[in-house]
Amino acid sequence: MTFSTTCDLPHICVCPVPGSNPLDFTFMVNGPYDVIARWSPPSPTNGMITGYNLYVDFRNGTSTVIMVEPTATEYNLDNLSPYQEVYMSATARTAVGEGPNTTVATARTDQTRKMLFVVVVIIYKRGSC
Repeated sequence: MTFSTTCDLPHICVCPVPGSNPLDFTFMVNGPYDVIARWSPPSPTNGMITGYNLYVDFRNGTSTVIMVEPTATEYNLDNLSPYQEVYMSATARTAVGEGPNTTVATARTDQTRKMLFVVVVIIYKRGSC
């Protein structure tokens, strides 16, 4: 039995990994506790995309890989700390494996939420009646 990346019979068809990284990858701050990653599917896909891997480095000695559904084009990374720096990159997956990685993007959450305080001062002057 032989394998081929094309579908010439009597070979068994094997779809290769995605031909590019996820396109238009952006990573932006969404307040003091979360960041949002957005992307478009790779081109060429070289078969059916089975999902995306988001590689997250929290810059505090910990990192993780988040597996995202194939129909997703964004992911909200939440429960972060204010003013936390995060590095992220992404790959697309087919049944065969991962495609190339995006360039690493960096974001730092906001320091605090902006709040508006309104102070009302009432001066009561006691007068004679």
